[in-house]
Amino acid sequence: MKARAFDTLRVLNDRAEVGVIYAGTPNIIDRMTIGRAKEDFDQVYSRIEYTCNLSNRFTIKEISSLFDAFNLDNTVIKCLCNAASQKGGLRYAINLFKVANSAEQGNITVATIEEAINRVGKGAQFK
Repeated sequence: MKARAFDTLRVLNDRAEVGVIYAGTPNIIDRMTIGRAKEDFDQVYSRIEYTCNLSNRFTIKEISSLFDAFNLDNTVIKCLCNAASQKGGLRYAINLFKVANSAEQGNITVATIEEAINRVGKGAQFK
């Protein structure tokens, strides 16, 4: 987001007297505090009350619950869990599932997930 957009949200925040949640890449705070644009973001940064670092760490149970309706084998769930921990996170794992599911129409195996990885272009292998 450009500094002007942040400033518009800051004004709305001040006038409405409600909180605003800024969600973004892990370097969003760095962009507000380091470098050329620091001054542009001072007004927004001074209003931050809480920061939270999100990670791409999901449990097997969490991933399993996402794909519950598909009766996936535990090894496939583990592959999807591993994919969710990589760059792209949960979106990447879901995209792999969609590609594998459309190709195999419900008969998803580790091999079909690996084929989906090749189609998506990550090139990682899961064992």
